[in-house]
Amino acid sequence: MIRVYLLDAAGHLAPGLAGEVRALAETAAVAVDAQVGIDGADLVLCDYRGLAIPELGVGGYAPSAALAFIALEPWGEHFAQHWRQALPASIAHELHHVRRWQGPGYGPRLADSLVSEGMATLFEAERTGEEPLYARAVPGEDLDRHWQDALPLLEREDQHARFFFGGADLPRWLGYALGTELARRYCREHGVSAAEAVDAPAGEVAKAW
Repeated sequence: MIRVYLLDAAGHLAPGLAGEVRALAETAAVAVDAQVGIDGADLVLCDYRGLAIPELGVGGYAPSAALAFIALEPWGEHFAQHWRQALPASIAHELHHVRRWQGPGYGPRLADSLVSEGMATLFEAERTGEEPLYARAVPGEDLDRHWQDALPLLEREDQHARFFFGGADLPRWLGYALGTELARRYCREHGVSAAEAVDAPAGEVAKAW
């Protein structure tokens, strides 16, 4: 079971909008739970500064096997346009993480991050019918080159921020694009969905490239 909490003591969400947000979140959480089978978790929707994706006004973070945050920025210029699509998509992504935390865990290595984020992003795409913008951040023809560069670093535990948030030498969201392609190859090879592959070991998934 997933319990949904909407925190808005500051009143950033108008009363009608708050009800609509909560209803959509609850519907999305029930649908995801039916697919991946989450063993109890809290889903918290709140003003979590710095967590939302600026281009969407919505974002998320799942720090454990029992908790996920969804950040809402209703004052942002893109929130009104995107939240109805971005909210259920973010819930799918973060609750897939929660479910993976309940299995093999997220993992500390770059390989673990690529698989955990890739599977969650692919699941999000399966739920919505569209790959999110961070999965499309790097042209497909460049992914093989970037994967070869990542291979010697897969066992490292200090590469997450560099690959997922970018830097001087890597494009923003590269890790999501690599992880999604890796997850897609694994799922295609094994004839499974990202929901069905939620417990797949990172070491096995990493062999699919």
